[in-house]
Amino acid sequence: MRITQTLREQDTDTQLGDLRLHLADTLADPYERATLFTFLPDGDPLVENTRKADWIKREQKVTVMISNPPDRERAEGEGGWVEKGREGGDKAALLDDFRLGGRNATNENKLKNLYVYFWRWAAFKVFEQHRSESDRGIVAFISTAGFLSGPGFQGMRKCLRETCSEGWIIDLSPEGIQPPMRTRLFEGVQQPLAIAVFVRSGADNELARIRYAALDGSTREEKYAQFEALGPDSDQWRSVRQSAHAPFTPAAQGAWDTYPAMNDLLPWTVPGMLPKRTWVYSPDSDTLRSRWRRLTAETVSATGETRATYGG
Repeated sequence: MRITQTLREQDTDTQLGDLRLHLADTLADPYERATLFTFLPDGDPLVENTRKADWIKREQKVTVMISNPPDRERAEGEGGWVEKGREGGDKAALLDDFRLGGRNATNENKLKNLYVYFWRWAAFKVFEQHRSESDRGIVAFISTAGFLSGPGFQGMRKCLRETCSEGWIIDLSPEGIQPPMRTRLFEGVQQPLAIAVFVRSGADNELARIRYAALDGSTREEKYAQFEALGPDSDQWRSVRQSAHAPFTPAAQGAWDTYPAMNDLLPWTVPGMLPKRTWVYSPDSDTLRSRWRRLTAETVSATGETRATYGG
C-alpha cells in the first residue's frame, strides 16, 4: 500500500504489478528448498513467491541495496547460510570474511547480530556475487552504529574497505548510548544509529576512501534540517582513519593516532571480579564493612546455607 501510494505521488506510470515484490527469508540459502512455507502445498502462491525470490538471490544482478535491517543481539543460529555456510556445497560462511580471529576472536561475538548478517549478505550480493558482470554497486543501510568503532567489527571494516571504492558515514547519534529523547530520530530506539553508504565504482583502489559527518543537533528537528542540507560535497565531511581495521570515525588532529594503543601496551586483559552477587560490592566502605560483619557472624545451617540476606 505504501509503495502504491508513493508511485501515485510521483505521477509515475509504473503499476504495482510491474514490481517484483516477494515475501521470503532473505538470509535463507537460495540453493536449498525454502522452508518458510513448508506447511503449504507446491503451487501455492506463497511457495511460488519464495521460489522467485530465491531465483533473484541466486541469479539476478543487484546493483543497489537500500535497507533498515533488523537489530537483535545474541542471534546465533539465525543467520542462515550467511552465518553457517552451505550444506553440501561451499561450506565457508560469508560471515567469515568479517572475522579476524586470533586475539580478536572474543570480541567477535558481537558479529552474531541480525543487522550484521544483513550487512554481510548485502555486500556479497551487490559487490561480489556478480563481479564478473559489473564492478559497480551501492549499499545504503541505516542500522545500529556499533560497527563504526567496536573492536569486534575490525574484520567487517576491513572487508568493506577492501571491497568498496568510497564510503560515507552519517552518525545519527553522536551523543552515544541512550541519547536524550529529544535528539532521537526514532523515539523508541535507544541504541546509537548511523547511515552508511558504500559504493564500488570499478576503481581498483587499495582501500576505500571514507568520510564521516555527525548530526549533532540538540533536537531531532535540528538533525533533520542538517540531514537535508548534507550533500556528497558538503563541508561537514571529515576524512576517516584509513588503515584497514581502523574505526569509521574521523582521523585525529595532530599526532594522537601515532601513539601506541592501550591494547598494544597491555595486551593481556581480564574482566576483573565477577561475584555474580550485588551485596559484595558497594560505593562506600562503611556499607561493605557492615555486610561483611553480618556475613561472618551468621551461623551455617545443615545444608550449608546462611540464613541472612545481604542486599541492604
